[in-house]
Amino acid sequence: MKTRIQRLFILVSMITLSGCYSSIAIKEFNPDPVGSRQEPEYDSLQVVETMETYGSLIPGGLSIQGGYLFAGDYSGRVYAFDIKDFEEVGYASIRNTSIVSPPQFAGDKLYYLYRKKLLPELHLVKYNLRSGKEEMDIEAGVAGDATLHQFESEIIVIAGNEIFFYDTLLIEQKRVTLDEELSCVTNQIDGKIYLGSYSGKVQTVDIKEKTIKKVIPEFSEPVLSITKIGDNFIVSLESGQLIYVGESGHKFWEHETGKTVATPLIAGGYLYVGTLAGTVFKISIKTGEIKAKFDTGGLINLPLSVSGDKLFVPVIDGRLILLNVSKLEPIQTVSFDGRIRTGAVSNGDLIFLGYDNGKIAILKAIPTQVGD
Repeated sequence: MKTRIQRLFILVSMITLSGCYSSIAIKEFNPDPVGSRQEPEYDSLQVVETMETYGSLIPGGLSIQGGYLFAGDYSGRVYAFDIKDFEEVGYASIRNTSIVSPPQFAGDKLYYLYRKKLLPELHLVKYNLRSGKEEMDIEAGVAGDATLHQFESEIIVIAGNEIFFYDTLLIEQKRVTLDEELSCVTNQIDGKIYLGSYSGKVQTVDIKEKTIKKVIPEFSEPVLSITKIGDNFIVSLESGQLIYVGESGHKFWEHETGKTVATPLIAGGYLYVGTLAGTVFKISIKTGEIKAKFDTGGLINLPLSVSGDKLFVPVIDGRLILLNVSKLEPIQTVSFDGRIRTGAVSNGDLIFLGYDNGKIAILKAIPTQVGD
């Protein structure tokens, strides 16, 4: 009897310590069809439900795929919630780890980066969302902070001053070492990733070609954020300058907006910028004219987002401010019990926002009232 109990204890211990201890198994999972989401007309937002994860949510950790909300947190878990009933489907996890970068998706496969609590080395995981099983777990060969990117059949890890290119089997295709570390959040637009450095360089990674090149002349100070418009760039600098510049270095316009670490939003021929000082700017891309601005009285370090004619402004102190896009006039402020941790993501008439203690608020768009 004693031997049986010992064997059972050993078996349970092996299962407990082996790594994954829950799973996401969505047998009917299908990636989002193109153009599947419609934006309703609405007057205001109402919090209808709150979901919870175990740990604090990572910035940019919310994403919607195939009718499910995925959330990455610092406890080492990637959760899946069914949008239809807000129920947790499960989570992918490795014990005693921390998720490093927002997860990426390719078909029915989930990719994520993690590090173990007492070890700095990064691991890259490939996870099957239909079977609920981890297919691969490899050491990325680098430590520290990192970002994960995906485009078609390519998986890219950017960590420190190194860039790793993998195929979907997580076989390393190429490794490139930069001459310095990056100073800003990387920004991916289709098959290109844009990088800013402390020395003022702006470089681009061509994912398919697996090449890196400098695209505009160097600035004399660190680059904080980059986005691309046609053949030109919007660049935010350490000094607080926001510059619209061409590949030749020609400056079309520039403004002293204050420091901006979140990637600016482009919508309808305008640039929407949220600064660390808490000011939101609406700027004409063509002329550089500041059309409107709004002071939130807080700090903005997360990307703005737009839904229809509404602009979502996440303020770190725990407020989501709804502005109209035309004049940046306030429509509504929704307050939460804790700091905002993620930007807002939307699906139809539902908006999701992460805040302190692993909580995810679900807000419903209240339809526009039609006159009699």
